[in-house]
Amino acid sequence: MNKILITLTLFLLLLCKTTFAQHKNGIRFPPPVLEFQPLTEFCDLPKQKNELVYTRAVYSYSDSRWNLHSEGNKCRAIMANMFLTDEQLLKPDFLKALKWVHQDPKSRFLIVDIIGFFEDDLSGWEHGIGNMGANKYRFIVKNVLAFYLETR
Repeated sequence: MNKILITLTLFLLLLCKTTFAQHKNGIRFPPPVLEFQPLTEFCDLPKQKNELVYTRAVYSYSDSRWNLHSEGNKCRAIMANMFLTDEQLLKPDFLKALKWVHQDPKSRFLIVDIIGFFEDDLSGWEHGIGNMGANKYRFIVKNVLAFYLETR
């Protein structure tokens, strides 16, 4: 019985280590599949303004401002402020990841799978963002489904 338990424990440890190693090497899992909400590509968000959408975006600091944008170099002109509402309950691990990214913006960024509303944002000042309106859009986050802390 002990040999079986030890073997099972070792197997589970190896399985966990392999999964962690895959993520550490930059292999990200696909966004979660939701029955009620199809995934919208970040580049397609301007076509769905003011509608509840589910997307994957990169949250990073670039060009002297924080923004959400697409992965890679697709549609880099589409950037949005990430707007977290006061009533939003955020998980402690997400808050911790946000803190790490804000403490080291040159080498860290987040990939987020989020549900919310994509809107025009012609003056970032009115929302307390502070980027002098450089981002044309804002994304009001209703739910953070998953996030991945990455390094450059």
